Amino acid sequence: KLMLEMIEYCEQDVRSMRAVSKSMRELADEELDDYHTNEKINDRGLLIDVELCRAATKYAAREVTDTEAEVLELTNNEVSSVRSPRLREWVWNNVGPEAHKMMQAYKDGEARKSLDKNARKALMTLAEENIAEVPPHVAAVVAAADNMFSSSVAKYARMAELADEGDRRLRGAFIFAGGSATGRYSSVGAQLQNMSRVCAKNPEEVRAALVRGHEIVPKFGARVTDVLKGMLRPAICAPKDKRLISYDWAGIEARIAPWLSDDPTAEITLDIFREGKDLYVSTAAAMFGRPSEENISKEERTLGKVATLACGFGGSVGAFAAMGRIYGVVLPEHEARRMVALWRGANRWAMPFWRKLETAALRAVRSPGQTFKAGKVTYLCQAGALWYSLPSGRVLCYPQIRFDEDGGLSYAKAAWKPAADAKEWPRARLWFGVQIENAVQASANCLLRHALRRMDQEGIDVVGSIHDEIIAECFACDADVVGHNMKQIMTTPPEWCANLPLAVDGSIMERFSK
Repeated sequence: KLMLEMIEYCEQDVRSMRAVSKSMRELADEELDDYHTNEKINDRGLLIDVELCRAATKYAAREVTDTEAEVLELTNNEVSSVRSPRLREWVWNNVGPEAHKMMQAYKDGEARKSLDKNARKALMTLAEENIAEVPPHVAAVVAAADNMFSSSVAKYARMAELADEGDRRLRGAFIFAGGSATGRYSSVGAQLQNMSRVCAKNPEEVRAALVRGHEIVPKFGARVTDVLKGMLRPAICAPKDKRLISYDWAGIEARIAPWLSDDPTAEITLDIFREGKDLYVSTAAAMFGRPSEENISKEERTLGKVATLACGFGGSVGAFAAMGRIYGVVLPEHEARRMVALWRGANRWAMPFWRKLETAALRAVRSPGQTFKAGKVTYLCQAGALWYSLPSGRVLCYPQIRFDEDGGLSYAKAAWKPAADAKEWPRARLWFGVQIENAVQASANCLLRHALRRMDQEGIDVVGSIHDEIIAECFACDADVVGHNMKQIMTTPPEWCANLPLAVDGSIMERFSK
């Protein structure tokens, strides 16, 4: 009887998978090549320093116990865990009005209390400047929360667990087209796509201390978690006689966004890259009306950087405030609003392109079967989905598109399953910020796919890709030649974006770093 039940269960699985397969379009030949290229990367795998991962996991476990006890004492037994929802309210009730501004996050135009990583960083910075706003005991609790909220240290256990017992390689980590709206690669298991960018300056020395169980604070960092974060990437390494080579595109999203707009004024931004200038300095000069970039101060460059990173995907005051907290920039709302306006004035391609994207999507849904262009992006509504095609020729879609009560568009969101109390499949609002972000990141992924195909054809052994970064492995004696070839491939644009200026940063290493 149990065997029959299992057979029926398996048969239903097959029927479900067949139905899903039939509902999807066939992969184009090039997409199938991209899939196979990614599977070759998965088969090669990344070499993991399992001994380091296991040692780091032990340090992390001890840190959790110590931190929970510390938080309980600092909050006078009001908060028993940094993961408790009461923590945010406790911090809010124990800081000043300036700190409250840093804890405000905006969603759909509404300000809400937040203790996310940006808020935590901003509060810890403010605590160093003004103890009246963030008292020392509150700063200690926020720092403890920052320690424990980090997902980085949990990756050690997953990497050690998933590494092959024989050759200690982590395989099958990268999912082809895992991002539904962009087709970007995603990661499974150890989630390598969101690793911390912080790396230890002397990884071999830190590794020796970790493996031997020595004290690592304060010699290698102020907190145990900081030290462990810095060793996460170095836990990926090359075999003894080989090297890792890592290259990623410099400022790729800031290059693709104006290029996609196809606006004549976008050439001003693209020329900054063609001439090898500092984007943030040039942006600050344009924002503040300076005839020369030589007189831009460090603070002004930071404002140019925050504005560029916050506003490129349609962000406004809320996005500027959130990005500003990361870089220690906290401005009154009217000043933040002025910075947003200055950035938009300095990038005259941006707002017209956003409006074109939104208009093209709306017109496409109102007129199924007709195509509408916005810059280099084309929209078509067909079979209940809003499709968009990129300059590369790749096509992606927003499924089950529809008008909402407010006249805007929404689509079925990619999810494994709805929430337990949901009455329908989860949906997301489609607005120009989402449209430009998706189009830019999808186009960047087209560049990545093209480069990976070329490297595969050239016999370069790629072992991983993290967003816009490619990691290859080769014999030490071949590293310079392989690195040169990788750089040539990544800086030579395919035909569909022949006029897009590209540049890469990278290095040859024994342990993976940034």
